[in-house]
Amino acid sequence: TMCRYMEQTGNTLGATIVQAMWADAIAHAQVISTDATGALIQPAKIKGNDRAQACKKGHFFTAVVDCDAILFAYVEQHSSESVKRLFGNFRGYLQADASSVYDILDRGPPTDSDDGVSLVGCFAHLRRYFFEAAICRYPVGLQGLMRIRAIYAADQAVERVPTADRRALREQHVRPLMTSFFDWARGMRDITPGRNLATKALGYAVNQEAELLRVLEDVN
Repeated sequence: TMCRYMEQTGNTLGATIVQAMWADAIAHAQVISTDATGALIQPAKIKGNDRAQACKKGHFFTAVVDCDAILFAYVEQHSSESVKRLFGNFRGYLQADASSVYDILDRGPPTDSDDGVSLVGCFAHLRRYFFEAAICRYPVGLQGLMRIRAIYAADQAVERVPTADRRALREQHVRPLMTSFFDWARGMRDITPGRNLATKALGYAVNQEAELLRVLEDVN
């Protein structure tokens, strides 16, 4: 009985309050951080068929909205169409990983206005690839981690000053470190042979440079 009550309550909230929160986030949020996680979904029983049905894979998108709310959306497929349906009307900064499903938002058909979504890269994903390379004893992995640590340290120092001064200080202290990091990554990619964890980390950094540099546009 309690499970049925909880199910009914969840369905009601999801169809009303949560949906309204999602619509408000798309319309008014400045920054949304998102990521998708796959999950096995038990299919509904088919009437008259008692045979066990294979689970299907669905995906839950998490959306952290301006650090004010955390919302979830379920989609059956991790695809460009799903991303467009969820975030296609968003006009702020969307932080996500480097999955190609987000390209439709930033590199889709041209519109009459430049007022659209701006994709922002994720330094946590970037750092993870260099960490994996370092664990497997690629020197590039450790070198990348040290450079990323310096970027983090500089930005943490900026966060301790008044908001109005942060953007100028990031330009002065953080941007040079980031520019140096990407110059280093391009140079190392050109001289690092093979397909391995080191070249994977370097390739991710070079391919995501524009998106990762957008963190410098933050005025907070």
